Amino acid sequence: MFKTVAKILVAASAALLLLSGCANPGPQVAAVVGSDQITVSQVDTLSRAASAAYAQVGSESVPTWGQLRAPVVNVMVTGRLVAVAMQIANVQVTDAQLSQLYSSDDFLKALAADPNGAELAKALAYMSLAQNSDAIQASYAQAVANNPVTVNPQFGVWDPSAASLSGKTGSLSSEPSS
Repeated sequence: MFKTVAKILVAASAALLLLSGCANPGPQVAAVVGSDQITVSQVDTLSRAASAAYAQVGSESVPTWGQLRAPVVNVMVTGRLVAVAMQIANVQVTDAQLSQLYSSDDFLKALAADPNGAELAKALAYMSLAQNSDAIQASYAQAVANNPVTVNPQFGVWDPSAASLSGKTGSLSSEPSS
């Protein structure tokens, strides 16, 4: 009898942790989209590549890689959701189409040319394609509904209604807004 009660208590405790949001994927994971993880290491690599691409194109104000971490998480999460929407809508994008899109923007071109930034360039390209495709836009809500998103609080809070990061962090060390 005691073992049964103990098992029930363990199961109930695990369920409470999951429901309370304490079961986040861990400090090494920046976000989870469906079953797909985006690691903090990936975010840092992509952020450094983006900062270098900004510097390469002669941007007046070059953001540091640290300033780019949360925006990179947002782009990577959104890019993955757009990729799912493209699958739902049966929209295919060729390498030639991506190359054409990259060549139309100096930042994207620099980012895509860097092996460490190519994944971010592709996510940005997918987002650009989605803006001009009714089929992708129509499938995006389904992609969001079928792929739960969990974001590490250091990068922000995912707002499912806006399907983007809210700009607020879940960090306990952040200053309260007045």
